[in-house]
This record gives sequence, C-alpha cells and structure tokens, in this order.
Amino acid sequence: MLRMGNRDSALNLPQLNSDYDPENGLTLNGYHIPPEIIVEILQKLAPQYLLTARLVWKEWNELVIHVLYNNYNRKFEKQHTLETLPFDLCYFTQFSKRLNKNLLKNVNGQNGFKHWNIISNGGDGIVIESCPVGSDSLPSNVEEFNSHTSCFVTSYGLAHKVQEIAVSKDKYLSHIINKFKPDIYASEWVAARFDCGARYIMNIQIVCQGGRYITEKRITHEEEQWQGSKWSKKEIIIQEYPDDVDTIVFEHYGQDRQFWKGHYGMKMAGAVVKLLLDTVKL
Repeated sequence: MLRMGNRDSALNLPQLNSDYDPENGLTLNGYHIPPEIIVEILQKLAPQYLLTARLVWKEWNELVIHVLYNNYNRKFEKQHTLETLPFDLCYFTQFSKRLNKNLLKNVNGQNGFKHWNIISNGGDGIVIESCPVGSDSLPSNVEEFNSHTSCFVTSYGLAHKVQEIAVSKDKYLSHIINKFKPDIYASEWVAARFDCGARYIMNIQIVCQGGRYITEKRITHEEEQWQGSKWSKKEIIIQEYPDDVDTIVFEHYGQDRQFWKGHYGMKMAGAVVKLLLDTVKL
C-alpha cells in the first residue's frame, strides 16, 4: 500500500523536487500529481511504453528507471540500482518475452512435429503418444509441460531430432547473450517402458556467426529392461561460450535396447532451452 507523499516508503522513490512547479513534470493541466501516483500509473504500462514515458520530463525519466529496476528486483529477488545493473539488461529482460521463457517450441509434440527437423527416423519411426504407453503418466504441475500429456516415442532404430534457435534474428536475445553471457540451460524429461530398456542422448551446440566455432555439450542416459517407467529430468548448463552467437541447436536421440518392432524406445517430453538471467556477467 502506498503512503502518499512519503518518499521513504517501501517503494524507495528517487529524490525529486515534488513541490508545485509547472516546469518539473509533475504538474499536468495545472494539477500537481505526486510522484507516488505517477509511479502507480507507470507500473501499469507495458515496458515498451515506459521508454516513451522517459521522454516526457527529467523527473519522469527518473521515475521510469525506478519502476523498471523495482520490477526487475522483485522478479529476480535482487537489490540492483542503475549503478550495479546496466539499464539495457534491466529493460530487455522485461521487454522481450522470449528472454524469460522457454526458447523451444512444441516440446510435447502437441502440434505434431512442427518446429522440429527429423534427422534420423530409424526403426518404425518416431511417433507421438497422446498419453505415455507402458510408462508412468507425465508428472503433474510441471511448468515445461504446459498442461500437455503427450510425448515423443522412439523405436528400435535410432531417432534423431533437432530444433534450432536463431539467436541472431532476435535483436534482444542476441544483445543479452553476446554482451552479458548468461548461462544457457537445457533440460528434458525422459522415460522408458517398464518392459524394455532404452537409451537417450541430449546434445546442445552453440554456433557462432558463419559456423566458425561451436561449443558443444551432451548428456547420455540409459535404462535397463524392467527398470524403467518413471520420468526423470536430464539437464545441461553451458557456462562458457564464444562471442557472436548465431544459433543454439537442441538435439535429442532415442531408441530401445531390445530392438523390438514397434515403439518401445525412449520417451521424451518437455524439452527446455532458456537463459539463466541471474548468472549474467556484469
């Protein structure tokens, strides 16, 4: 709750000359508007409109900066100011919806194979099960599933599927990655059938402009026959990568270990690639 006129409130408003002055930006149509009221209004605006509001007056610029940093600190549980956190990082993390979300799409196969490139489709081919068959159901209340229950399922021949994130085509994403170098996080949930062993590989590539340099990291996982059915989350974090990132490539592979006809191979769902913004290099 705002305490009107109290600059030492929980909002920690910047020190402004809030006295009546037609030239200080706090007087509109002859009415004096306390900075607390302006902050309340600014907090309702989308980030892109806040940039325009900065141009109204010097005092408004200071209030906009306050609102942006207050929002950032509340979201990431930090205590940053303009002196400790660059303005572009503070702003872009709120303006760009992609920076705060999973960069992969259609991760449960809810839209078929849209956004995926199938490199290898061995055995009877990779398919989508609306609900897992022969294993536990997907865990409930897992954010990356977005309430979907479907999964990708592999066969007795190796399946290899890829999704590319075009970093260089998103100016906000490219700016944050190449200037501040946050850790890049990848994960996926996997499960085998209860009656068939299975193997899985997740591989992440960070490709520079022109493909001249690649950082790569992978994780492998195998389930023995009669030991599967439970879903587990596999994770990778890439902390070091070169400048001028062009593309992030997410790859996963799966197949069964008994070479049974049909779809007894590894099941995969809820793949994630995202930036860990609280790890940025300042």
